[in-house]
Amino acid sequence: ALGGSIRYTTKDATDLLRPGQTMGGFGKLTYDTSAHTFAKSGAAYAAMGGFEVLGYALQADGDAYEDGRGNTVVATDVDLLNFLGKIAYEAPSGDRVAFSGEYVNDQGIRPFRANLAVSAVPGNPAAYSFNEAERQTYTFKYNTTKPGGLYDPEVSLYYNKTSLDRPPLAGCTA
Repeated sequence: ALGGSIRYTTKDATDLLRPGQTMGGFGKLTYDTSAHTFAKSGAAYAAMGGFEVLGYALQADGDAYEDGRGNTVVATDVDLLNFLGKIAYEAPSGDRVAFSGEYVNDQGIRPFRANLAVSAVPGNPAAYSFNEAERQTYTFKYNTTKPGGLYDPEVSLYYNKTSLDRPPLAGCTA
C-alpha cells in the first residue's frame, strides 16, 4: 500500500432495500465533460427468508482531462471495469454468513510512481508506462446479529490476487 491502507465493508442487500421491499436495483449513467468520460453502472439486489443477494457492475471510458489552463494532464485517462457480487444467509438465531467477490480492471497510461507524476528527463527512463492492473478479492465472513454477554463472534477470511503489467512506453517522456 503506497499511501497507506483502507478497510471497508460493502453494503448488503438489506442495507439498500426499503422496509417491506424484497428486491430492488438501480442504473446510473454519468458523463464528465472535462475528460469526456462516460460511465455506466447498475446493481440488483434481493432479500427473502434470511437469504440475500447483491450484484453490481461499473464500466467507464474516458480521455485524459485538462487542467485550468487547457493543458492535458498526462495519465488521467479512464478505462475501468468493476464487478461485485455478494450472497449471505442469516439464520433465525442471528448467525450470519456472507461471501463476496470483486473484480477490478484498470488500464491506461500511469506514472511509474503513484504519487510522483513528474516528467522524465533526458538519459532517464520514461516516467510513465501503459498499465494493466487487475485485482480479484474474495471474502467470507461469519458473525452474529444477536450477540449476548461475552458472545459476539466475528470471523473473516480473505483472498486477494493483484497483478500489474507495465511495460515501459518506448520514448515516452511525457
